[in-house]
Amino acid sequence: MRYLRQKLMVMLLVLPAAAAAEDPLGISAGEGGFEYVTSVEGIHEYSLPNGLQVLLFPDSAQKRVTVNVTYHVGSMHENYGETGMAHLLEHLLFKGTPDHPDIPGDFSERGMQFNGTTWLDRTNYFESFEPTDDNLEYALRMEADRMVNSHIAYEDLQSEFSVVRNEMERGENNPGRMLSQRIRAAAFEWHNYGNSTIGARSDVEGVDIGRLQAFYRMYYQPDTATLIVAGDFDPGEVAAIIADSFGAIPAPERELPSIYTVEPVQDGERLVTLRRVGEQSLVAAAYHIPAGATAENTALGVVGRILSDSSRGRLYRKMVEPGIAAGAGAGADSFAYPGLFQLSATVPVDGDTQLVLDTLLEVAEGIVEEPITEEELEWAKLALVSGYDNAIKSVGFLANRLSESIASGDWRYLFLYKDQLDAVTVDDLNEAAARHFKRSNRTAGMFIPTESPDRSTVESRGDQSTQLAALAGRQSVSAGEEFVPTPENIASRTVTQELANGGSLWAIEKKSRGDQIIVSLNLFYGSEESLAGKHGVPGYATGQLQRGTSRYTRDELATEWNRLKSSLGVGGGGQSISASLTTDEENFDEALSLMAHVLREPVFDADQLEEVKRSALASIAGARGQPQTEVQVALSKTLSPYGPDHFRYAMDLDEQEEMIRNMNRDALAEFWNSHVGFKGAIATAVGNVDSAALAARLNELFGDWEAPVAYVPAPSGYHAVESRQEWLDTPDKANGVMVAALPIPLNVRDEDYAALAIATRIFGGGGMSNRLIDRLRQKEGWSYGAGGGMNASNREGDDSGALFIQAIAAPENLSKVRAGALEELHRALDDGFTAEELMDAVDGTISGNLSSWSSDGSLANILRGGAEHGLDAEWYGAMHERYRALTLEEVNDTFRKYYKADDFVILIGGDKAKAEAGGAAAAAG
Repeated sequence: MRYLRQKLMVMLLVLPAAAAAEDPLGISAGEGGFEYVTSVEGIHEYSLPNGLQVLLFPDSAQKRVTVNVTYHVGSMHENYGETGMAHLLEHLLFKGTPDHPDIPGDFSERGMQFNGTTWLDRTNYFESFEPTDDNLEYALRMEADRMVNSHIAYEDLQSEFSVVRNEMERGENNPGRMLSQRIRAAAFEWHNYGNSTIGARSDVEGVDIGRLQAFYRMYYQPDTATLIVAGDFDPGEVAAIIADSFGAIPAPERELPSIYTVEPVQDGERLVTLRRVGEQSLVAAAYHIPAGATAENTALGVVGRILSDSSRGRLYRKMVEPGIAAGAGAGADSFAYPGLFQLSATVPVDGDTQLVLDTLLEVAEGIVEEPITEEELEWAKLALVSGYDNAIKSVGFLANRLSESIASGDWRYLFLYKDQLDAVTVDDLNEAAARHFKRSNRTAGMFIPTESPDRSTVESRGDQSTQLAALAGRQSVSAGEEFVPTPENIASRTVTQELANGGSLWAIEKKSRGDQIIVSLNLFYGSEESLAGKHGVPGYATGQLQRGTSRYTRDELATEWNRLKSSLGVGGGGQSISASLTTDEENFDEALSLMAHVLREPVFDADQLEEVKRSALASIAGARGQPQTEVQVALSKTLSPYGPDHFRYAMDLDEQEEMIRNMNRDALAEFWNSHVGFKGAIATAVGNVDSAALAARLNELFGDWEAPVAYVPAPSGYHAVESRQEWLDTPDKANGVMVAALPIPLNVRDEDYAALAIATRIFGGGGMSNRLIDRLRQKEGWSYGAGGGMNASNREGDDSGALFIQAIAAPENLSKVRAGALEELHRALDDGFTAEELMDAVDGTISGNLSSWSSDGSLANILRGGAEHGLDAEWYGAMHERYRALTLEEVNDTFRKYYKADDFVILIGGDKAKAEAGGAAAAAG
């Protein structure tokens, strides 16, 4: 491709070849401070010690002189709350200095043509006048003076507000301008090219004079300015004045802010609709394109001419001539950073706005199917070259046109453009159009005239003190008792009761904040044989419970829970269902009765099930191709020892989708009626309850509820797998994931459990402080989140455990993350952990437990663990003592016993092409 940075750099290196020669104007030797830089086509560049860039273009044939000062600051340099600041400064620089109090009056008296303009990358000021020595000296000394001595006074700012507002209102009256700005704002999510140069009205009206003055002092300095003098003048005399005026300004000591925001690649089409009072409908579209200095931008400029020519252009032939549009045009931005290629069309009276927009997009994006021809290139290039040649014949025009090249990065880009234009080929045009005129890169818009716009006006934040002054507050929420959640205290406050059908109630009777009470039921169901083939049925059944009962519809049930100031959470899977009721003392009995009704009398409404299925299918569609999903599914498949008919079988996404599509309400009802009951249930309660009375009430509500199918726990245990490594390709995903897993034989009751838990915390747990996060995030910066963990069964006789390492990272860093994680694993295996790490891990584990137990929900989980598995508060207390007794040798030995680096299954999910490109770039760098 011709659009390589190398080509641009080569051409620029060729341009200043004259720099090796002597100064053509003979200024450097005669005027102190002037340093000759280069010359191109009669324009001569110099620099001053304070950083000022000077361009001199003497031409005695032009009996006028133009003085232009271009500052390398525009609206893109404004920060939050500062929009419109660059433009405000442009206005205020005409308000004078102590030595030049009436600049506009001086211009008028001297018959000078003048103006100032602000754009995204630059602000410029220029005067064009009769070439007298007095006029020229005035213009130069005045520009030097207002560079650093302008008043920028509060009173001037106040008087100029109405002028700027009027300019703003003039723009708002122009539908085409407003539509273009709305499209630009939608196209640029992050880069300041999306902001209007004139600024937000609130920013302009509320601008702080101190911030405005600081902005002026930051950017209005010699090293951010280019002075252009063009026309009939004596170079030596002008150089002397410049040296005496501009050269006397000290070089600034401040450091300019760096520009590092890069607009990300647009990942889908965007549409803007603008509704305002008006008569004429308009449509427009924009595509992100490269910066102005690139050859590809020049090629796109030629494409713009081929599209928009008023008689031969494609927009004319395909839209205006057949009457679809009343007018149309197109053109490319030529800015310092990537900009937009914009197209627009005017909708005829009574025309079809959508048809006009669709046709506009077809013309642009249809270049792929109908490539630009050599004939089109020939006439377009001829027109552009002719326009260029005629334009540069005017010294005044050329001086001001240089401002745009300076804003793009270098004044010589004006001449580089001509070389690029001469060299452009039809292949360049078609390749550029194909690369950028894509739906995913498009932001389109429509202006729809509306007689009476219906808008929502949102009031500003305003003064809220009056509202707060009237705030009296209501009765305070009742405070709970002081409860210290140590294992000893939890054990001493735990009360147990027997329930009907072999169940039990475990309760902590205490006063909770807001009189809160939490009651949970854990129901156990089915066997390996009875659950065979019932994939997803228990989960979908529990998910339907609150979508309708024999007495209430879904909405009515939600109203009941709100009336009772209560909530019920239900979940299920494997061989158990958990239902957790949160209520208060006042509504406790009624809420408990409603809980029983929901569990015992669901209707499994078919329409509600279809709604859930649609949502689930949409979730699966969204999950496809996501690195986390692909890795998790593959890992589950790898680690699972169960066949397709087993209820613990790990399904892939296709199997899950098929399961969801086949799910029906009869299967849910059959499962619930045959498998679910109260026999062997475990109930827990935390709050101000009478456990004996609660047990009696539970027996009353649930005691006769018994499932025909008996509960028989299905066996499970450790299952070894072969180690392997695999990359799962997920194209077009900016993030990726690495997961390493190793099944191990481990139960929480095993002697090794405590030591391995602490070792794993040191290696990959503990939040933001562990070996993995320290390496992968804190040191290398590869991963936002990284860590490791372990699973150990809490069921007696079950030794199914596993170790995990995982991290997220950009695709180009995933291989580094894998290597870094393994390096840290080997370092821990070889060198072990330190005594300080051991102490911190033990303290963190124990304090973390105590902190989590401060919530009533966590206390309920401890009660359930005690009731179901014998892992009660006393067990936790003994485990804390076990942690404290661990030795460093024991922890290191246990870590080495289980963490076998060569035995892990390692799966990586990410965009392989991005990873390979990143690796190649790193190697090249």
